[in-house]
Amino acid sequence: TLFRSEFLVKKDKIEAAILQADQTMTEKEKEILEQKVKAEAEERERQIREENSRRLNQLMEAQKESLQNHEEVLRQQMEEARQKMMEQNEWLMAEKIKERSEE
Repeated sequence: TLFRSEFLVKKDKIEAAILQADQTMTEKEKEILEQKVKAEAEERERQIREENSRRLNQLMEAQKESLQNHEEVLRQQMEEARQKMMEQNEWLMAEKIKERSEE
């Protein structure tokens, strides 16, 4: 029975050592998994920031282009209005000269 009880004590110690090793390994695996999950989350956040930045840049470029187009249209309209005023002034001056010459 002494042999049997020594065997059981050794068996219990071996089981405890195996359990401890298993728990240590599980903790390490958990740590590694947590690090991996954290790294993946950080990568997703970085990608989201890059995408948001890219979209913002596209929006700003589109707005800039729209403003430039609007500015060009306004310049053309102003030039047309100026040209029309000049033509009207010339016609008016010609009419006044014509009236004076008829008097």
